[in-house]
Amino acid sequence: MTPNLSFAWRPEFDRKEEYRNYTGRGGGGAKQKAMNFSLSNLFQIKTKSISDGKEVEKKLDLFTLNFSSAYNFLAKERKLSNLSTALRSSAIRNVDLSFFVSHDFYDQKTGKLKLLSPRWVYFSFDTRLGLHGSWQETKAKTVEEFEELTPPEERLQGSSEKVTQTWSVNISHRFSKSRGGSENHWATMSLRLPLTRHWLLNYLNRYDFAEKKITEQTFELYRDMHCWEGRFTWIVNGYRQGYYFRINIKALPEIKIEKSQKGIREIFF
Repeated sequence: MTPNLSFAWRPEFDRKEEYRNYTGRGGGGAKQKAMNFSLSNLFQIKTKSISDGKEVEKKLDLFTLNFSSAYNFLAKERKLSNLSTALRSSAIRNVDLSFFVSHDFYDQKTGKLKLLSPRWVYFSFDTRLGLHGSWQETKAKTVEEFEELTPPEERLQGSSEKVTQTWSVNISHRFSKSRGGSENHWATMSLRLPLTRHWLLNYLNRYDFAEKKITEQTFELYRDMHCWEGRFTWIVNGYRQGYYFRINIKALPEIKIEKSQKGIREIFF
């Protein structure tokens, strides 16, 4: 448990023309007198195991629970800010969970302070699942690469090398709601998948549960061409709908050929 308390005070300054001429902005600012306070909590569990005949103790972080608010001494009304509560957990492997809620200490109709019975005004819940893996492939070196990059003492071992290919999948979900206001509920899925040693596929999908449809879907193909690289992006739907094609030199990305749905944009040689 970690409490935190801070106080901020600043006198009121009138803007002076001579300061403005010197600094470009002038010395000025409203009076400030406020206090911020928060409380951070970390919940853990301890486990014990036997390793090599010795007892080993380990700690596992379950979740964090934080509270924060502020008090404005100069405000004419509603001096106490909303109470923010945030809970986060990464105790489950590859899974991140977070919950946020905001409470108002004042009665909506009368404006009276109700410390013991605040009302919620906003909350959100987020989840994220991330998976990744890799495999190795054997890549044959070209004659130039073999002679330039391989030391003489290693040339008898062969003209190939191991190349690591990495894939990943990320799934995110979010639900948020405001009291008497809007509600958001959506999920996204992104995929990174090497098709071959030189081809890479990226895919993005966003689904809106309120509209009950896919609001955005993107495919991207990437090709490694030694000193050059190329990519083709196709946004199937959404406000960015269209396609984009580009080939450029890796070392000099500004030297490129690109084309979008509106036609060729620019070519540099």
